[in-house]
Amino acid sequence: MKTALNHLIAGLLPLAVLAAMPLPALARDAAAPAAAKTRQLVYFGTHGSEPGKELFGAWFDPRSGMLTPLGEVAQVYLPTWLTVMPGKPVLFSVSEAGNDGKSEGRLFSFSVDRATGKLTPINDVSAGGGGTTHLDYDPLSHSLFAANFGSGSVTVAPVSADGRLGEVTGRGQNEGTGPQPRQKGPHAHGATVAPGGQYVLVPDLGADRTFVWRFDPKARTISANEPPFAQSAPGTGPRHVVFGRSGRFAYLNTELTAQVVTYDWDAKRGTLTPIQTVDVMPASIEGRRSGGEIAVSDDGRFLYVSDREGESGVGVFAIDQASGKLTEVQHLQVGERPWSFALAPGGRWLLIAEEGASNISIWARDSATGKLSATGRGLAIPKPVSVAFMR
Repeated sequence: MKTALNHLIAGLLPLAVLAAMPLPALARDAAAPAAAKTRQLVYFGTHGSEPGKELFGAWFDPRSGMLTPLGEVAQVYLPTWLTVMPGKPVLFSVSEAGNDGKSEGRLFSFSVDRATGKLTPINDVSAGGGGTTHLDYDPLSHSLFAANFGSGSVTVAPVSADGRLGEVTGRGQNEGTGPQPRQKGPHAHGATVAPGGQYVLVPDLGADRTFVWRFDPKARTISANEPPFAQSAPGTGPRHVVFGRSGRFAYLNTELTAQVVTYDWDAKRGTLTPIQTVDVMPASIEGRRSGGEIAVSDDGRFLYVSDREGESGVGVFAIDQASGKLTEVQHLQVGERPWSFALAPGGRWLLIAEEGASNISIWARDSATGKLSATGRGLAIPKPVSVAFMR
């Protein structure tokens, strides 16, 4: 395992300095230099150092797999989750305030200068719940969904064409408890808009349930489905859910047991039927488990999922397109506490946020086999916990 010092040295290699451009980002986006199209902007949400307000950016070269740091690009209190507005130079961030349920988190919107990577604040609004920890943007209704861990709720806010956030218009409150000490009440940990935009799925760590909420895209309101949730095994702690490429199958990772549950998704009724459960890492590995991130490759053939404890690694699974079932392809040790990760556009690389090592590690990906291989390269970022590429 590489030490934090090794990661720091790798991240601080001599890198080019980017020149600032004078025009506003939204107006100039289409006129970005052709050279800039060969590199990709990527942003990192963090737990941060004191006072925990750092949001960082970098350029990523998809040919060499190298990161060029931009440094701190904004200050947001606990910017632990980021997402983008596809096709527009807009980045959204949470502020994970109110994990105690007594205060509310916030949602932030930034315009992105595609020539320099600079962020300019657009606005911020209340998230309508505490401990805001996850976001999903729906391009069909131009809405931003937020999972509020502290209050166990999901909220939705409208987004204008320029990325400006409106006040929250809809809210769904989860209910339930589980047998573990962290499950004394509901803790919404993810919000994922189902294909078609009629439902939002909300895995709840505290309730051992994945709630299914109906979404009215015109009013931007949320109402309970019938049945209102899919029940998970006691003490598993649902975290995030993603859909396969066809939209027929959904994949849930559990935080407390580091497993993946495959579901058949009924898009008409909004129901989840379990098909299969697999461990992220082999059962022979001893120690505590802590599921982190989950993602499906753009071609829909492979699923990636992390375990932040035990061996601290990533599991790679092939997806059977007919049945949705998973077959293990690879498991590998990855640094220290791989909290989250993201596949780079084009699918050749995986960037992993190693929260425990304060490092972004870069992994090469074989698109034919789905397997990952270490590059030995990285970028020093204080306590990174999310990765978002501009698309």
